[in-house]
Amino acid sequence: MSSAMRSVAEISRVFARYLALEPRAPAPELPRGVFALHHLGLPGVFGARFVPCLGPEQRLRSTRELVLPGRCVACGAPAQEQLPLLRARLLRPAQVLLEQVPHCRRHAAVGPTFWFESTPIGADQLWEIAAPSPEVLADIVARASEGDRLPPWRAFPALSPESSGWRQGDGEAWLHIAWQPFWASLGPEPRRAYLGRWPAPAGWGAAWIELPAFASLTA
Repeated sequence: MSSAMRSVAEISRVFARYLALEPRAPAPELPRGVFALHHLGLPGVFGARFVPCLGPEQRLRSTRELVLPGRCVACGAPAQEQLPLLRARLLRPAQVLLEQVPHCRRHAAVGPTFWFESTPIGADQLWEIAAPSPEVLADIVARASEGDRLPPWRAFPALSPESSGWRQGDGEAWLHIAWQPFWASLGPEPRRAYLGRWPAPAGWGAAWIELPAFASLTA
């Protein structure tokens, strides 16, 4: 999936029984932001990689809630049972609110068919998920994209607006995965309202968005 999904062997074990029992369907047209994991030897399993937004009640704490739809993560049918979340070894449970994963009765008998990993990206979180239903994955990403992003000065408090850290490494990745789509989606009034909720600290000034590292994000 990416470097953040380190343990391909663990992911393969999660889906081994599902892949052994489920007939292979033709590859579907994938929703935006969802990709196939066939290169990991997981035909019929899909993934998504994103930085979640903050809900209003989450702005003052680091815990995020991973909201799943009431549909089976394997096939998209109405959920009938809940199975435990399989967590990556490095995930701290207190970081994310999610314990149960919805499955239909048929896929609950197969076993868990959902993978989740959270890794730090600055002061923010990079989430990676995998499941057999690309439509459910797209729904999860859409739900996680509702709300506010951390502003750059909160996501990377050690970086100044002129820092080269915005053009390489985690700072650059965060700008393109999290900040750029969010800021581009806002009109003038929502942008003003956002900056009213998250005022820039001293040292950033009012013209930070015009600086070279951010100039391409104003469209």
